[in-house]
Amino acid sequence: MLKKMKFMDEDTRVRKYLAPEKILKVNGDVKREDRLLTYRYRHIHGGSRAIMTSTATEKAGILFDFGTEIHGGISIGIHTMTSPMAKFRL
Repeated sequence: MLKKMKFMDEDTRVRKYLAPEKILKVNGDVKREDRLLTYRYRHIHGGSRAIMTSTATEKAGILFDFGTEIHGGISIGIHTMTSPMAKFRL
């Protein structure tokens, strides 16, 4: 069907997935943060995920360096959040 259609123009943009190059700063209780630097084809691996735990006095956080300016969207996968009031800030 598409072969028979006449198109006026073509969009040459493509999707590319970028992993962070390094971690600039870690705050709070963060475990296995180095796993976030490895590209895993957009999967969230159960046993190998990083764990961030915030408390009432200290919020967990990670600052990444992607090595370039990013234009476009961002997708972040979150496997489990035990608190119903958990918040994620980008």
